[in-house]
Amino acid sequence: MTEELYWDYFKTINDIHKEENGTPYIRTTIAKDCKNLKVIFNCAVEDDIEVGFNFSKKGLKIHLSKPMYETYLTNEQLKKIINADVSHSAELQRAKDYIIISSFTGGLRIGDMKHLHELKVEVIEFEGKHYNTVTTKIRKSKENQDELIVTIPILKPANDILKKYQNKFPKLTSDTNVRKCVTKLLKHLKFENEVLVSYDYYLSDKVIYKKKKQHSVFSPHDCRRTYITNLKQLGIQNDTIEPITHPKMNYKSVLDSYDKSTLKDKAIKLIKAIESSNSKLYKI
Repeated sequence: MTEELYWDYFKTINDIHKEENGTPYIRTTIAKDCKNLKVIFNCAVEDDIEVGFNFSKKGLKIHLSKPMYETYLTNEQLKKIINADVSHSAELQRAKDYIIISSFTGGLRIGDMKHLHELKVEVIEFEGKHYNTVTTKIRKSKENQDELIVTIPILKPANDILKKYQNKFPKLTSDTNVRKCVTKLLKHLKFENEVLVSYDYYLSDKVIYKKKKQHSVFSPHDCRRTYITNLKQLGIQNDTIEPITHPKMNYKSVLDSYDKSTLKDKAIKLIKAIESSNSKLYKI
């Protein structure tokens, strides 16, 4: 085997698929074939069979191309989830808890959600009222070197979930398990709205579009879109939402560098905006 033959293999199967079906393979399909082929190469090495080239060399991996789509949970869909009795299934209950907590607690990413059980619910006081919040680190990516901390108001639907766990956050299972459970819940609730999804072709600049049912594409990260979209639809401004969902170290303007608002100040600003919106769902 040579590096040239390696690349020619993917081009050949892609050309055959295009000839037989009229379109090339989706890039993600080829990426999975690449992964499987490397597994075969590793098995060969373990059996003392020479592959012929350094298949682990950087640049020989075909990366997945994530499908692009736009979706979120509307107020009516969130109400359906909140009111759903899924006590008969541990998987569906986990998904329900996850969606409600994320969609009403800053739209946290799954990487942050799985650490919430380590944290305590904190109470802040403002104008004689008490509000549940959580102060958490925001882990954007492995490459992110800045420690970003935010205090997030916990809205009523999420607080109602926490009451079942003695005012603590439930511990999540693995990322993959959460995704599967979320898909099962939305399928169980018949969330079948059509979502337009775009895919990249392998070795082509063309894009393919397919219509998928919402439950088949919705991911835990879409709870983030849900939180932000629904707050914006209430008329809450970006400069109130961003310090909660996208805290940052770098300043966009000179004024930002002079703003010494605390984490509590930013949380209270969002609380005031949510309360003034008079939403029946997004409320403290």
